[in-house]
Amino acid sequence: MIPRKKRRMIIIVSVVVVLLIILTAFLIVYINTDMFKSNKTLFEKYLSKNVENFNQMYTSLDNKTDYENSLEQNKYIVNTQINVNNTENIGTTEENTNNVINQLRIVAAGQVDKANQYEYQDMNLYKDEESLIELEYIKDANTYGIHFSDLFQQYLLVENSNLQDLFSKLGYSEEQVANIPNEISMDSLSISGLQLSNEEKETLSNRYLGIIENSLEDKTFSKQQNQTIEIDGKSVQVNAYSVTLTKEQLNNLYLSILEQLKNDDIILGKLDVLQTVFDNLNQFNMNDGTEAQESIATLRDNFITEIDNTINQINQSNIGQDETRIIVYENMKNTVRTAIQTPEYEFNLDHLATTEEEFMQYQMLTSDNESEQIINIKKSNNNVVINLENTEGGDTEVVTLKQNKEVNGNMMDKNLSIQYEDSENRVEAIISQEIQTVNQFENEITLGEDNSINLSTLEEEQLQSLLTTVTEGINNKFTELQNQISPDEITQVLVNAKLVQEDNTLQSNGISELEKSRYNSQFEILKGQDLDSDKVLSAFNAIDGYISNYEVISGTELRIMLDRNTRNEEVITTLKNFVEENKNESYNIDFEYDEATGLVSNLLLSVNVD
Repeated sequence: MIPRKKRRMIIIVSVVVVLLIILTAFLIVYINTDMFKSNKTLFEKYLSKNVENFNQMYTSLDNKTDYENSLEQNKYIVNTQINVNNTENIGTTEENTNNVINQLRIVAAGQVDKANQYEYQDMNLYKDEESLIELEYIKDANTYGIHFSDLFQQYLLVENSNLQDLFSKLGYSEEQVANIPNEISMDSLSISGLQLSNEEKETLSNRYLGIIENSLEDKTFSKQQNQTIEIDGKSVQVNAYSVTLTKEQLNNLYLSILEQLKNDDIILGKLDVLQTVFDNLNQFNMNDGTEAQESIATLRDNFITEIDNTINQINQSNIGQDETRIIVYENMKNTVRTAIQTPEYEFNLDHLATTEEEFMQYQMLTSDNESEQIINIKKSNNNVVINLENTEGGDTEVVTLKQNKEVNGNMMDKNLSIQYEDSENRVEAIISQEIQTVNQFENEITLGEDNSINLSTLEEEQLQSLLTTVTEGINNKFTELQNQISPDEITQVLVNAKLVQEDNTLQSNGISELEKSRYNSQFEILKGQDLDSDKVLSAFNAIDGYISNYEVISGTELRIMLDRNTRNEEVITTLKNFVEENKNESYNIDFEYDEATGLVSNLLLSVNVD
């Protein structure tokens, strides 16, 4: 017989073991299932899974095929074709595809060897079967070059180093040169630092869920089981966890979140990364850069100021009994929809992932059904479709992006299309590529003294003379292109695609920074000091189509007005005669800019006086 004391010890141990087993089982069930968890806890759990959903979709879209990854180490040739198709008055008897842009295509043949920092592209602009212009581009290590095949015999090269010295030779001021880096590094423009690490995601999730948890009471949460909702045309069985808040409760929650955002080290740190990128971009500003620098130097401060303004607005209107309902829908432990329902609007964020495809959609609908915004993304294998739909007052605009990739052995077909469509117009751009890995390139272009000129090694006078000749040739070629391609028709296609406004011209405020840079650069390259009369005449020829009038500022300085639409042959002749009559003088060329648009508006020509 077992002694009494020992028997009691066995009983105690047995009870403890049973309790441990029960506790362990409870913890396993609690951790791996939703049993025993409150509605509030489950609401917070599935609300936070939206971060995972976004990350999953981003990773899926960013995922390269094994073939694409292999291109980092293998040589390959790539043939590219770009077409733009425009249809006006769609769906009517006046439907029209007869415009010049439908006759154009860009064809490029390239050789790429990333491992050895080599790339060559031979690009042609065709109108039907006629080549209008050919441009060759080459990158060999740290040297970049272009070749206008039908204009000049040699490649014009620039070394990606000591760029400030090069632009000084071109006649740019010390202030302008100071805004130019000596070497352009793509790393300095990288936004990889904006991505959230797993630790940062977890910290942010816990931080803001903590605010929700501390702000809301358990009794405000509810659960509805075994509901059916529709996502991407599929019926999905869900459990719904919801919270209903008065206007005051919701605004107080907003205020708590906004106060945290003002001081969030992770969010503010990402703004600092973005500001660094903007600062690096600003180095390429050819003006003095003061205004641009001021606008981006306070990115963090502007963010905080906007939050303060929002907080003040909420505090001034934090009264009312309007209710907002936030619902999180869960299927198989995954968040498939987050909905916000208010008297003014309804917001839905859907995410559904299967082994075959992944789907995400954002939808915002006003209560009067007058305004609706939808963005959806679908990824299946190597195919991606993104739709952006905006409806205002019955008018709907749709932008659709499609990408697909097909790999067959050492070849890949890659196609991308972007289409804009409204009730009247459709504009579609199609980019098709055929890529093939190779052991060696046929007819590989190598650079040498016989086929290239390195601008970085030229003396100032040689450099300015050469670029004046080049600019004059390019402008003449551009004039020829205008005779073949109607700029008005091209502008109309941009208007149809809502890329520019109906009344947008180069002189309007709607011009993009890229258009502004392109427009200004054709003039800014002509700047210089102590130029002889031949260089001034060449400059006049280069901008012949823009000279409209002039005025005498002083006995040694003229202001020449520039307007692409009002060329004045009499003024041009007068100016040229003036320079030819004073051939022994030296001149300075500078430019003035329109304050409203930032575009070059006037050329300043001054005569040097000993």
